[in-house]
Amino acid sequence: MKVSKIGRRKIFEQIVISTLTALLAAVLSIIGFHFTSRIEAENDRKQKQFEYKVAAYQIFLGSVSRTQSPIIAEILSIGELTQQVATDSQIQTLEDSFEKLVKLNHEYQISLQLNNDFNILRLHGSEAVLRNCDDILAVLALREYTVDWKKYPTELQTLHKNWLEIQKNGMAYGWDAKVSSDERLMFVLLSSLYRNLLGQLRREIQS
Repeated sequence: MKVSKIGRRKIFEQIVISTLTALLAAVLSIIGFHFTSRIEAENDRKQKQFEYKVAAYQIFLGSVSRTQSPIIAEILSIGELTQQVATDSQIQTLEDSFEKLVKLNHEYQISLQLNNDFNILRLHGSEAVLRNCDDILAVLALREYTVDWKKYPTELQTLHKNWLEIQKNGMAYGWDAKVSSDERLMFVLLSSLYRNLLGQLRREIQS
């Protein structure tokens, strides 16, 4: 049985359409596999980064908990003391703590210790963590004016503003001053920034 020209043309067209459809499906499949692979690779990369970050944070937090460093202990205790000052004796206790920190700074070189401690955070830390580390070192170098305090919690901004006023105008009652006003302000802000850093690390781990 002979096939007419029209019939042969239709068969040819069907073959072409089928071939093109198969080729298009193959191309789309390759493209889809390529993009899927890229997405999976990107997700794997992000997951690894997150795992490294969590590990780095845990190492840092663990070292803070284990090292009963007089430097870290004094820095953190300052924050507690600033919340308690109401009498001359409490103010004097706070001033004595400032004096200890000044001596520790001269003896142990606080900036060098903190700078070394922050190395692991610089490798894997978030932008917020890196900023916090840099700002701690800036405050320690008496450059609190370079810190963008608006990027920190409201209570830390308020503390910064209040202590600036305190050091500018002086306390309402006297004490036996043992450090300069700049050093006093420095360690109050240093303590608050360090506590904020610890809180930031814990929040990012939990999230």
